[in-house]
Amino acid sequence: MRHGRHLLVTVASLVGLLAAPTGGRAQASAGTRPGYGGVLDTAVGERAAARRIQIEARSRLLEAIDPVRDDTLGPADETLIEQAIARYDVVLAVFPDDVDVWLERGLALSHFRRTLPDGTVERRIEEAVVSLGRARELDPAREAGWLASQLALLRTEQHDYRTAGEEYARALAAETPYPTSLEYGVSHMEMIAVYLFAPPPAPTVLGNWAEVMMLDGDAAHAIDLYRRALATASRGSASAALALWGLALAEERAGSHADAMADALRAIDADPIAHDTTAGAALAARHGVFAALHLSGVFFEPACEIHAYEALGHEASAVRARNDEARASELAAALRSTRYFLAEGGRASIYVGTAERAEVRLSRALSALRSEGSRP
Repeated sequence: MRHGRHLLVTVASLVGLLAAPTGGRAQASAGTRPGYGGVLDTAVGERAAARRIQIEARSRLLEAIDPVRDDTLGPADETLIEQAIARYDVVLAVFPDDVDVWLERGLALSHFRRTLPDGTVERRIEEAVVSLGRARELDPAREAGWLASQLALLRTEQHDYRTAGEEYARALAAETPYPTSLEYGVSHMEMIAVYLFAPPPAPTVLGNWAEVMMLDGDAAHAIDLYRRALATASRGSASAALALWGLALAEERAGSHADAMADALRAIDADPIAHDTTAGAALAARHGVFAALHLSGVFFEPACEIHAYEALGHEASAVRARNDEARASELAAALRSTRYFLAEGGRASIYVGTAERAEVRLSRALSALRSEGSRP
């Protein structure tokens, strides 16, 4: 489970506000971008045109990643992303060493998705990796925490878990400070621009790093990282609940079933959902004790991992069941989730043995419970 794919924030990209390129610490040196922000970019026709196109590209990118935009009122997100990428490519022909353009193009490519006639979804992940890598080459310090986290997400989607782990370590070491609030009023779209390259907080980085270590086969290292994530997360936060869920699954896969059961119950008790809100109540009604696993920004790679978490949660919930009927229901749900995991990709997982042992254990427990219930 990874957390933080959706927009977080940075003050380094306030660029769209005055229809001008990014200022402050987001600028590259004059040596790499001749005339940037000066008279040459407005007086020389080719450069002036490229800067106008850059503004158009950024506007489309910001609109496409707006988490609350209603795309029925305008172009689809995928259309805006394609338009942004095409414009960034034009700008790079004039400003090939512009770090901002490589960063924003990399972000746009990360969001690129096109549904083909056969139903498959086309991505441009490798291009995104190359674009962000070029930005790093030009200025290693620029948006270092965000860039490393973004590359980690992309490497995870490529199933390159070892490299993803290295990027998360790099993101954690960057320790990029960002303000948590602004002292002046800005519009909704300006706020998206302000927070465009904000690195995820330490608990998220640690939790995501733990996940890729677990997927890479190092459950022991994952356990340590999940504990670090839990130690840095705020009490009652989504980060704390997600760290507990991850810890429980890592313990299960490391062979510590009793610890996994205990921490799965802790994860359930750490419910961070705001039940007094419409959105929170709807999430809880749909997903029950697993609502935290379905929060916005939480995703699973590979997708079948969600079933491993839910299987563990159902099995743990059986311990607290009020009667044999409720216990049997939870065990049956755990068995069903385990089989979903195996059927939807889990047989290719390095943890297929853990899932198969769980299937046997749950089947036996359920059969024993039903046998006892049928006795006179």
